[in-house]
Amino acid sequence: MVVPPWTRKEVIGDCTLYQGDMRQVLPALDERAHLCVTDAPYRLTSGGKAKTIDGQRQGMGGKLGGDKYDNKGALMQLLPWSEMPTPIFAALKDNADAYVMANSSHVAEAQLSFVTAGFKHHELLTWRKGSATRQPFYMRDQEF
Repeated sequence: MVVPPWTRKEVIGDCTLYQGDMRQVLPALDERAHLCVTDAPYRLTSGGKAKTIDGQRQGMGGKLGGDKYDNKGALMQLLPWSEMPTPIFAALKDNADAYVMANSSHVAEAQLSFVTAGFKHHELLTWRKGSATRQPFYMRDQEF
């Protein structure tokens, strides 16, 4: 039995969505894609300080809780921005679109990497999330 290189595949009408490591998924596609939408993992801004109120440390919870996150910026395996665009570009049809999400700290590096790989930059779009992303300081409610 051949194990596919993705962890999940969903077909919705004539659209197929793959979840997995792009380095394995993209070369395995039967045909080049019309579109790439990715919210690739990127290094979070590290720093900030938890406050202490009435002797209790008031920090982040969940994935960003002190028992799981050392506040150095890496929550998961990261692929450098410079290594992302080339396999994506190769997996797309000519003149296909790619939407790549990044926070304000990574927009410039992401844009430079994708343009260097052959993509054309058309516009910087803003995704307003509706509620702020929890972090040690400056709560963000958008990605680009």
